[in-house]
Amino acid sequence: MSLDRVLQPLVACLGNPVGGNPTQFVMTRVARDAELDWRFFTSQVEPDLFETAFRGVQAMGMAGAAILEPFQQHATRLVDQLTPAARTLGRVSVARCDGQNWIGENSFGPAVVSLLASRFAGHGLDSDVAFAAQAIAVLGSSQTARAVQQALASIPGDYRVIHWVESDRAADSQRRPQVGEVPGESPEEVAALECRSLDQLYALDRPLRALVVEDPTLILTPNSGLRTKAIRDIPWAVRPFCLFTKSHSSASLPFEKLTQLLREEMHGRELDTADEMDLMVHQTAVDFHFWTSYEPDLQLIRESLEEYLQW
Repeated sequence: MSLDRVLQPLVACLGNPVGGNPTQFVMTRVARDAELDWRFFTSQVEPDLFETAFRGVQAMGMAGAAILEPFQQHATRLVDQLTPAARTLGRVSVARCDGQNWIGENSFGPAVVSLLASRFAGHGLDSDVAFAAQAIAVLGSSQTARAVQQALASIPGDYRVIHWVESDRAADSQRRPQVGEVPGESPEEVAALECRSLDQLYALDRPLRALVVEDPTLILTPNSGLRTKAIRDIPWAVRPFCLFTKSHSSASLPFEKLTQLLREEMHGRELDTADEMDLMVHQTAVDFHFWTSYEPDLQLIRESLEEYLQW
């Protein structure tokens, strides 16, 4: 009898603080629904003991780990192999044992692209529109833009990532990044990221299908309005989509208000939107698949997150 059939795979969630983190609750429920005999548990680790704790996870033959802050950067040095996303973002959010090696992944980029793919598919556009050349703008760090760009290969369509920066000068500085800025990235990968300032987006050679907003201050004026002319001049695609990846608001503007302002400046064009909860659902699904190779039920994940967090 193979021991693989009797040993229960264990996944540890390591962080500090871990109070209120939904990983154990949600993953346990998803595993039960999938009829998988996996166990998830949470452990609060003192900052100076993380390496000891992670080495313990490895030594005890566990199947994987979820790495919370403040340990994600430290974890990059403790695994045997980093995925391109983990190298790009410089942080490991999940890790798994693959034979004798531990693989570190950062599931943010794959989760963003999974969410984009689900919304694009749900729009029901005809094939000529759905597969036309389109752009995805990322308002945030260059690392975030590259992580999204890397993950785009997993969905069909002709999409190009545009890194949206604050000024023409910033765009010029980002246009020629230094090779080696991201360890393990090839010169071709570094050079592929296209950068534009807000005032340059009107000149896109393809319509803008999605905004991934990590930093809302890029589209806000000092008095909390939107940079109206630039937004109106953007060549929007049919049924554009906007994702706000963080729950915190900028200049006291919550998600709902930012969404309303965008719709107003787009002359009433239909705009699909998503927030941090939507992204959490997809990131949980990506993490579960990373460990188990099983595609979980997204609705079950959402219901479990909302129940635990009382969203």
